[in-house]
This record gives sequence, structure tokens and C-alpha cells, in this order.
Amino acid sequence: MQDGAEAERQAILAAYRAGALADVERRCGLILASRPDDPFALHLSADARLRLGRPDGALDFYDRLIAHGSPPPPVLMGRAEALAVLGRFAEARAAFDQALAVSPGSARGWRNLAGVLMAQGNLDPALTALDRALSLKPDYADALLARAQLLDRMGRPKEAVSAFDRLLELAPGHEAARYGRAVAALRAGRLEEGWPDLELRWKRTGAGNPSRYPKPLWLGQTPLRGKRLLIHQEQGFGDLIQLARYAPLAAAAGASVYLQVRAPAKALMETLKGIGGVFAPGEVLPDIDLQTPVFSLPLAFGTTLATLPAEVPYLAAPPERLALWQERLGPATRPRVGLAWAGNPEQADDHNRSMPLAALLKGVLPGLGDRFEFISLQKDLSPEDGAQLARTPAIRTLGGPLNDFADTAAVIAHCDLTISVCTSTAHLAGALGRPVWVMLSHHPDFRWMTARTDSPWYPSARLFRQPAPGDWEAVAAQVAQGLRDWKPPSP
Repeated sequence: MQDGAEAERQAILAAYRAGALADVERRCGLILASRPDDPFALHLSADARLRLGRPDGALDFYDRLIAHGSPPPPVLMGRAEALAVLGRFAEARAAFDQALAVSPGSARGWRNLAGVLMAQGNLDPALTALDRALSLKPDYADALLARAQLLDRMGRPKEAVSAFDRLLELAPGHEAARYGRAVAALRAGRLEEGWPDLELRWKRTGAGNPSRYPKPLWLGQTPLRGKRLLIHQEQGFGDLIQLARYAPLAAAAGASVYLQVRAPAKALMETLKGIGGVFAPGEVLPDIDLQTPVFSLPLAFGTTLATLPAEVPYLAAPPERLALWQERLGPATRPRVGLAWAGNPEQADDHNRSMPLAALLKGVLPGLGDRFEFISLQKDLSPEDGAQLARTPAIRTLGGPLNDFADTAAVIAHCDLTISVCTSTAHLAGALGRPVWVMLSHHPDFRWMTARTDSPWYPSARLFRQPAPGDWEAVAAQVAQGLRDWKPPSP
């Protein structure tokens, strides 16, 4: 018959297996109140804290266990996981190395080491670690997913599609794998494979969910002739500008087309041809029959690389804005080059897509400041960038505010070239049919695909890509050489 202590241990283990983690922590706390160094209570309490999202508290208990000497492999592994969750990646890597040295058969350990290596940007070793995990556990779904995502991040989208397919053979309904496969297929240029499962984005972000509109969602399943279609903005302004090209196509198919967009894009979108009206949130919408979020339009129109609508311009700067900015800018004495080096800091990938102003200044301006009139197209400046620009007379800041995208369009129209990172400014220049050079991170958004120096979406675009993660100086050097070789249009 079990004594009381053993019965309590078994009850705690049962609660842990059942996921009753708060109860585990409570019971372990009672034990530790009388026996502060009890290894069983320390270990289970540490594991519970880690699973409850309190890695700092877990780490404290793991360290107390290790201080007593000869910790079992699960303690070493738990400590490494806690360090990883805390973002202390260098320490986490060393801890995983220690844990895997004594427990090399842990598939989970190799998978979690891969996560740390990916966070550090060590992609090739991360792939090796994932392959090791899968050699130990071939049906390890989390490792299969991570490997497919990693291949896409490494610029190998075709291999990523195959890797996602491997996981989907085991778990056909795996939504993260379906969505990841969609993104990889789009990045690989296999557009027709990517659009359908991109609809899973609603479950990922909830932004722009079409269910908030009472009318049926249109994805191309019915003819548009005689219908009233509302197209609504769902994510960023770059997405809206890129995909607004489909609104005139819907009108040409016989629909009365209306747009609902956020206020900064309203005046710009009113320049689309064949549109019945553009409305900002809060404005009264007309009666409609159908509705579509803007990023569902490529699916609705069955877009492939061969059928992608790439005729530009499809947007324009309103004439009164053109006149306003012509007066503000004054006569051009040198070719004008608009610059945009940063996007919205609240965007999830902004830390990758935005370029430090210092890298742009160091790489592009030397020797070129007298040949071109550089103009800042940044609507909002960080305090650091503002101070830097104040010390950089070679980059002109505008004499009036960019109140909305119609203003930005007018300034771009008065530039001979726009140079931008992957942000709405790049899309706007492309949609206006103006020459645009896009500076891309090593792993850019899927719409820029891989390896290409051109874009099927924007015939006037030229792409400059990082040769390695974070290497903006190389991009700036490429742009500088491009400017030295560039022949501006004749006045």
C-alpha cells in the first residue's frame, strides 16, 4: 500500500498528465514549503511554470535543481527551453548542446535547438537539427512544419512546397501547413496553387474578416453582370494599392463596384476607372449584392503568372494634388529621386523589411548628392531619422505634409525615380507606372518571389535583394552602382 508521500506524488503526476498545471504548482508548493529542495516538486513545478508561460520562474527552479548536481536530462532540456522562451538564445543554444550531449535521442530537443538557431539566423545548422529530429521521429508534425517553413525562409520555396506536402500527407487538415504551403507556392510563382489556401488568413489574423458583412462572399463563383460588388480593405495599404487593379476588371465584367478603404487611401482610390464610389469606414455604404476582401480578388479572378493583370498605370495622382506639389517642389534642376527606407513599425515583419537610414546614407549618397535631387518620401520619421536628415542637406525634406496617399502619389509623379523598401510607397510608384527600385530583405514578402530582379506585378520595377540576412549595406551598394549607370529620362 502506498504511503501518503507516494500517493501525493502520483496525484501530482496525474494532474500534470491531465494538464491541470495550476493544481500541480499548488501541490508542489505545499511540498516545497516544508522541503525546499525536494527534486520531484522542483522539477514538476518548473515544468508546470514553463507550460503556463512563466519561463522566468521555471528557470529559477531548474537552476536550483542543477545546483544540487547531476540533474537528469529532462531538467537540462527544460532549462534550455526556458532560456529559449525568454529570448536568451546564446545561453539557450549552449544549454541545448549540453542537454543533447547526454540525451542525443531527443527529437524534441533537436527540434527546439533548431528554433533557437533560426532565431539567431543560423539557418543551415537549423535545417541540420530538424533533419536530425526527423531521423529520430519521422512523423514529428511540429518538426515537419518547422522544416517546411525554414526552407521557404531560406529562399527554397519549391522544396518548401514538397515539405509541406509531406506533412499534409500525415495530417490533411493541418491549417498551418496549408497556409504555409500557399505562401511558398505563391513565392515560387505557382499562383494558382497558392490563392485558395491563402483564404485561411482569416483564422490567423482576423483582420478584415468578410463575415462582418451580411452579404455573400464573392470568390468568382457567380457572374458579376448586374451585381453590386463591395471590395473592402483588409490589411495594409500596400496590399490595397497592389490589388486595386482588380476593381476595374470587376467593373468590366458588368458589376457596379464600390470600395471601402481607410481614409488615407480614399482620394487615391477615387482615380480608379469604372468605380461607382469609394467610402471610408463609418460612411454609409450603398446597397450591395456581394462583397470581397481585396486579397481574395486574385483567387476570384483565377490569377496565374500568365493571366496576372499588369497593365499600369491603374492609379493616378489627382490633378489638383499634382499642381499643388509642382508649386511646392519648384523647378527641377537635377533628376529627382524619391527615397523611402522604412515602413510602418507596427507591421510584423518591419524589423526585416525596413532599412536603417544610416546604411542608405553611407551607401548611396557619397558621390551622388550633386548628381541627383534626393527627396524623402517618409511620411513619419523617427526622432533619430529626423535628426539625421537635419544633418544631411543632400536629402530634401518636403515643404508640406503628406496628408494622404494622393499627396504621396503627386510627389512620386514629380520624381524621375523612386527607391523604396517593401512598403506602400513601392507599390504606389509601381501602380502609377513610375520607375521604382525596390530594396528587399533576404526573405521578403512572397509577392516579390525569389531570385527575380523584376516583378510581374509592376513592369516599371527593378528589385535589389540582400545577399545575406541583414546585409543592407550590400543593397545600398547595388543601388548606388545602379544610379551611377542609370540614364534619367530626358526633360
